[in-house]
Amino acid sequence: TKAAVEEQLNMLCSSIPRAVVAVVGTQADRVPPGELEGRLAALWVRVEAWQTQWRLIARDHAQQQIEGAPSDMPFIYSKIVPTSSKTYQGVSEVCAALQELVETQSPKRLFPRFRTPLPRGVEYAVGFVEAIRYGIEGHARTRMVVMRERPDPARTRMV
Repeated sequence: TKAAVEEQLNMLCSSIPRAVVAVVGTQADRVPPGELEGRLAALWVRVEAWQTQWRLIARDHAQQQIEGAPSDMPFIYSKIVPTSSKTYQGVSEVCAALQELVETQSPKRLFPRFRTPLPRGVEYAVGFVEAIRYGIEGHARTRMVVMRERPDPARTRMV
């Protein structure tokens, strides 16, 4: 419903400034044949109407210098992906949409730290947890952590 879409977007934007949003049309298996495209188009109209309303509110607050003005607009992915948890329809499309969002460069890179090297301390912590997970102890554990080696699951039994 229109109210549900607005409520979800309002909650998201109130709690996460400059959120990145992929709109997903759920329960696609329950939509009668031939109606899905029309319903997705109607949903997109609601999203665009919400964006217009949000911009107007933000502009009015900025002009009146009201504290607590709405934060920056979210980046909303331009395609709505229909999905179904019953038939698994759309699961791969959602994954592709999320991958596209992660790699997007326009209007700006949305996740600037994606694929950047992890701090060394984090790498050591991951190595330590993996060593414990595979039951590696003593000097072998230390070597694995410091050298950032990873256990061979085929030769090492997980505990």
